[in-house]
Amino acid sequence: MRETEREMFVQVNTDGSNYEASTSYHRLVAELFVLSSVWCSSNGIEFTPEYMKRLEKMHEFMLDLMKQDGQTPVVGDADDGRVMIASGYGRWAPADCRHMLAVAGELFDRDDFRAAGRLHREEAMWIAGLPTLRPYAAPERAPSSRPCAAYPDGGYYVLRSSSAYCLVRCGELSFRGHGAHSHNDQLSFELQVSGQDIFVDPGAYIYSADYRLRNLFRSTGMHNTVQVGGHEQNDFDEHELFLMREQTFARCDAFREGFFAGSHSGYAGKCGVIHRRVFDFHEGELTLSDRLDPVSPEAEEIREFTASFMLVPGAAAAQTDDIVLIRQAGVTIHMGFEGASAIQLEDSWVSERYGVRRASRLIRVRSSHPEGLSTRIRWK
Repeated sequence: MRETEREMFVQVNTDGSNYEASTSYHRLVAELFVLSSVWCSSNGIEFTPEYMKRLEKMHEFMLDLMKQDGQTPVVGDADDGRVMIASGYGRWAPADCRHMLAVAGELFDRDDFRAAGRLHREEAMWIAGLPTLRPYAAPERAPSSRPCAAYPDGGYYVLRSSSAYCLVRCGELSFRGHGAHSHNDQLSFELQVSGQDIFVDPGAYIYSADYRLRNLFRSTGMHNTVQVGGHEQNDFDEHELFLMREQTFARCDAFREGFFAGSHSGYAGKCGVIHRRVFDFHEGELTLSDRLDPVSPEAEEIREFTASFMLVPGAAAAQTDDIVLIRQAGVTIHMGFEGASAIQLEDSWVSERYGVRRASRLIRVRSSHPEGLSTRIRWK
């Protein structure tokens, strides 16, 4: 009991996020804590209230990060392992945490958790037990999520509108800066519109079976962020597959409903610049503003950088002049750029589960404009 309680406060941040900077590891660790808690409680053994409150916050994190389609963005490394398997294992998607929310709804007696996990009542019945003296209280549909949510300890910021969802990654590397399960994804983002993924994280794909592909999927150029001069945000040795020491020290500069501004120092020691990115998120539109600021007046002025946008597999993309048109399952996206010097579409890969990758397209936009790059993303 003492070891389990100790690990809860070592591995889980005050805001409920996991210190491994991986959404799938967060889910697996929560499963281990929940199952232990349920078994102990069933036998008259109780963890401290502080422990249970931190465990509840782990599920608040999962609820806030859940996209419109019920899936969770894949951030950082992948762990598709499960310990709570009560039904539908062969149909389970690794990015789906709703079975956890169904169980947590009973464990913490919260109808918002029950509503989010309403399709997974069987898990709740077998693991936590459903109340027998009252009817199921969750509504037919999940309640509306908060328009914005911040998890600064873990480095996750969520923006929502009635039709779209945007997750921004901006925070400490995993294992308190050792980066064991982190990727070079600072100021990267995911965008979902009308329940359809548009821009996604590439995933992890594989570990030691192929070090080249391991390094590709954790590289800066595979994520929806900016790369300067071919440098990685955080350097890593190609054979040290679980080490990436903190160089970015990313920070949130401003956050409120419909707005996020952040910066990181990953290029400061390599080419003397700070990357700053601003998200303006409104109904039907997201505008990104990227610029490079010199770390000192004496620093050599560097303007050229490349912004990448990883499309969900299956999305169709076409370029005409400075416009990229994207179509995905009935959703149409228009991307326009101010300050772009070149735009190209490349073949790439996305991994939605460990050891599996699917072909996708990657949009690369180069800029050397003095004012940086402005990207306007509109949907209908």
